[in-house]
Amino acid sequence: MDPPCDAAVPYTLLGVLLSGPACGGGGGGRAFLRDYAQRGTNAALWVFLLAVTWLLILRLIALLRLWAIGSRLPGPPALLSDPGLAAVCRGGGDITGYLSKLHDSYGPVVRLWLGPSQLLVSVKDVSLVKELLAKAEDKLPLIGKTYNLACGKLGLFISSFQKVKSRRESLKLFLNEKLSICASGNSFKIIQVVLDRIDSIMDRDFLDCRSFSQHMAFNTVGSALFGDAFFDWSDAAAYEELMMMIAKDACFWASYAIPPFWKPSYRRYRALCAQLKILTQGIVTKSRDQNGVLSHIDLSSCQISERMIKDPCRGVSLLDDMISGRCLRGATEGPFSSDEEICGNIMGLMLHGISTCANLIGNILTRLALYPNLQCQLHAEIAAGCSESSELKLDDVLRMQFLLATVCESARLLPAGPLLQRCSLQHDFNLNSSITIPAGAILVVPLHLVQMDASTWGNDACQFNPNRFLKKEINLEEILAAHKGSDGINLFTNECDKAKSFLPFGSGSRACVGQKFAVLGIAMLIASLLRVYEVQPHPVFSKDMESSVDSNNLHHLPNPKIILMKRSI
Repeated sequence: MDPPCDAAVPYTLLGVLLSGPACGGGGGGRAFLRDYAQRGTNAALWVFLLAVTWLLILRLIALLRLWAIGSRLPGPPALLSDPGLAAVCRGGGDITGYLSKLHDSYGPVVRLWLGPSQLLVSVKDVSLVKELLAKAEDKLPLIGKTYNLACGKLGLFISSFQKVKSRRESLKLFLNEKLSICASGNSFKIIQVVLDRIDSIMDRDFLDCRSFSQHMAFNTVGSALFGDAFFDWSDAAAYEELMMMIAKDACFWASYAIPPFWKPSYRRYRALCAQLKILTQGIVTKSRDQNGVLSHIDLSSCQISERMIKDPCRGVSLLDDMISGRCLRGATEGPFSSDEEICGNIMGLMLHGISTCANLIGNILTRLALYPNLQCQLHAEIAAGCSESSELKLDDVLRMQFLLATVCESARLLPAGPLLQRCSLQHDFNLNSSITIPAGAILVVPLHLVQMDASTWGNDACQFNPNRFLKKEINLEEILAAHKGSDGINLFTNECDKAKSFLPFGSGSRACVGQKFAVLGIAMLIASLLRVYEVQPHPVFSKDMESSVDSNNLHHLPNPKIILMKRSI
């Protein structure tokens, strides 16, 4: 029964619903409902507007704070963006040379404005660099975005150090144990696999050094992750080509604030990434079936019994299977990881490892081709270190100090990138108790300036001289063999300045966890190669380089054509 019209009904939505059509008819009720909906919508819009305004105010406060702190740092008087840096970027110029001029003018710490909200801080002083790398533990967000775009969901390349710390430790343990166990058998096998697949990089009677180095790096990282199953994988060549195509454009597409779905080229790029993921899933399945690598094993411990022995029928060790299954899964899989994230982590490891190793291998091969005396000295040390009939082992390589010094000197003169990049996402921090770096600033260390500083490395700092690593007080064998409790290889036990200045793999808590694997693994590759082959430059390349090569002073190495001549036994 409807309430009487003269009843005291509150003027609310509930009152309208209770009053019924008898009081004022349905028209008044509908008008009230429309008014009520309009008022509710306006209220919601006001709440949204206030929330957006509050967020914008917070952003503005953060921006003003960034400007206030950044303006205290020495640097060019440009706020919105530095015109000199923009000119260098547009013209493809030398960023290291530009930073060198700024450091000469403004001192060891220089700030540059990349935009209204982007601050870049370059640090050259060795003592400040060490402090910076110890305090700034995060990677740039763009790096994580790049890997996410190319590899999909993954947990190893997260910008925040705290979120990735445990997985980095697991990956470091895996790589070091993998190197100790199976590097001796794989190094020469990698060379043979590359030579068997050489058709794609052969040009008549010579090899392209850059492509050859990329192939060696690809097989080195692939065999470490997947074992012997990787060597007879029929899709390996297609996988390598596809991975290099994706790596080439990853940073470009990741630089978009909003993914450009409307661009056909972006959609094609995403299709290539999906295809790469399918191939990665294929090799993961193959390695599980063939080697037991990445198999589901208890993750509670990476301690393996010394009673494990090799299974001669499979060509890989049961010990290797256990380490791969436990430690690599600890790195690639979190407690709640999906198969998609496992696959993404593996793809990220491949991309990162190949780019780093290929650069260093190509650097060494180029110097071997250019300087026959260097190659002769290395071959003599390798021949003296092990007989021709014996298998090359890790302990043999650790005794080849000139070889290790050559690898380290090559990494010093030509690191993987010109800038070592870090940031602190959440907190400001102080350098030398007087320099405040705001949170979110892009921090860079110009490696060429630090690693070729004459005050630290001597007057020949820009020249290739492996003997600088062979000082009497430097024991490479002891340092490289005992690599516990540190992320980096400390080559300078008694030379503090050089220890701080040797940064091809970074330093601090976010240093490259594969440093030991890269240095010793590449040293084994070069030793295995020079035992059997002699690296010679193509005659045409030799004639072209006679006028341009001055002694050992090479900053930007060319891409020579090389010939591998088998040594006579």
